[in-house]
Amino acid sequence: YQADLGTYANLFPPLDGWNHPEWGNYFWNWWDYAFLLIFGGIAWQVYFQRVLSAKDEQTAMWFSIIAGIVCIIAAIPAILIGIIGYNVDWASFGTSAPETAAMVLPEVLQHLTPGWVAAIGLGALAAAVMSSMDSSILSASSMASWNIYRPLIRPKASHDELKKVIKTSIVIVGAASTLIALNVGSVYTLWYLASDLIFCILFPQLTMALFYKNANVYGSLTAFIVSVFLRLGGGEPAIGLPAFLPYPMIEDGIVLFPFRTMTVIIAFILIFVVSEATKKKAVPKPLLMPHERNDNEALDKQPSK
Repeated sequence: YQADLGTYANLFPPLDGWNHPEWGNYFWNWWDYAFLLIFGGIAWQVYFQRVLSAKDEQTAMWFSIIAGIVCIIAAIPAILIGIIGYNVDWASFGTSAPETAAMVLPEVLQHLTPGWVAAIGLGALAAAVMSSMDSSILSASSMASWNIYRPLIRPKASHDELKKVIKTSIVIVGAASTLIALNVGSVYTLWYLASDLIFCILFPQLTMALFYKNANVYGSLTAFIVSVFLRLGGGEPAIGLPAFLPYPMIEDGIVLFPFRTMTVIIAFILIFVVSEATKKKAVPKPLLMPHERNDNEALDKQPSK
């Protein structure tokens, strides 16, 4: 916040932030990012893949609660390493301070721990990065084939054809990921951007699919298209995308207006309004367990009396 907002005595905005001379329009920007961080981590595929594979609702609920507690505990070592890297006298070790925040962890492991600890730590770090990367590429490619290609392009695609699509998608996603990694200097920025897009585009879709029984394909598609347009219209400095929609509160090329939260609210409204207007044309399909789906299909095939 010192770089963008000036020096403030408190981490949180004052209650009269919209009238506070030091915060100004950044008050609204702070809340926009606050909601992004709160809700932008809910609709991740890596989370719901495990939630939906739980044996029952109770297990899924406690899985989520315990995972949240463990994540908080797991963040403590990272915080301590950051504090140490910020306060240590690097000159006494014959080196200079890390040039970027991303270099704090490897520099601390290399200079402040025994050699064998540094070797294990750096190896674990590299393994974690590679594991996360290949699983992300594989999951994105699988979803592209099973959730986009098969239902929308070729519903009768064979197993072998889907395998070819997955292999092609792996190459495309891998190349795109490499280009993004070479042009964006911060892993945290990439993570932030991913949460941003999930918050604006996927969070309303997931919430309405779970809790609004009349949500249908027309409402979902309309909200998706409008959400993408509104979010991209605010620009993204991380990838060099300028804002092209006339949002208010633009300072130094950055939109301080909470357009992300506005996008989410509009998506909720669109899913509801369009789904209600088209529910007779596109009958909503309920979320069913596999055995429930099979039972329903068997009933549909029975001759009517």
